[in-house]
Amino acid sequence: MSKILFVKTRHHYKPYDDFYRLAGLAKFGFCYEDEIEYESDRTYICNHFAALGLNPRKTAQNAQIILWQTEHVPLEDYVAYSPDITRFWHMDAAIAERYGHQHVVVGSHPDLPKWKMNHSETYDICMLSYISPNRERLNQELRQRFNLAPSSAWDMERDRILYSSRMKVHIHQHNNSKIVPGFRMAIAAAYRIPIMLEDVYNRHPFELSALWAYRHNFITIVDHWLKPHNRGWITDYVDRLYQQLCVDDTFKRVVERNV
Repeated sequence: MSKILFVKTRHHYKPYDDFYRLAGLAKFGFCYEDEIEYESDRTYICNHFAALGLNPRKTAQNAQIILWQTEHVPLEDYVAYSPDITRFWHMDAAIAERYGHQHVVVGSHPDLPKWKMNHSETYDICMLSYISPNRERLNQELRQRFNLAPSSAWDMERDRILYSSRMKVHIHQHNNSKIVPGFRMAIAAAYRIPIMLEDVYNRHPFELSALWAYRHNFITIVDHWLKPHNRGWITDYVDRLYQQLCVDDTFKRVVERNV
């Protein structure tokens, strides 16, 4: 197998810290966009922003350059990416099939949390996401009904919220982006927190390791799963997701299997 390197951007974009931390925990190497050696036999893996920053090559290309898409980018906008990208992975099964890309789930790692803490129940739920217009109404309804953690936090404060919330919820950033949020699944697995998601085009492979709800009954379903008599069922979902992404399909195994 050729050497695998994950490509970083010169500009630090904090939402991708987990992407690079998982790559580091898997013992993969790193380089910046302008350090790619196109004539080498290496494999370079880019995220959306790293792919946008690739310099046009000036030598013959032998290297494999993979864009691992974890954003919802319309197919017509792929013209913005470098023509030197040789393969496309997508974290979502439905979009991968629609675009003709390879479906590659984002694996996780037990040591993704930087600060290990005891679990508590300070909050009913946490969202930990940018509150887009599509999320605003449900966010307000959740806040009125439940003890909702702050919506934005990083580093130790984020870890504290994840370890002190009974459930993590995910609402789609845009109404037309009904895709599996790969990194949110990896985070939920590593922090061993149940995750409730607004429904997607294709739930695979998380049909039985995540909780699902439609927008019109999201509040009702969250309330149902938070009731005390469902604790045992919730634990089963948490255990399945941990086994799936932190044992069977870790970040390292997924990358090496698909390269």
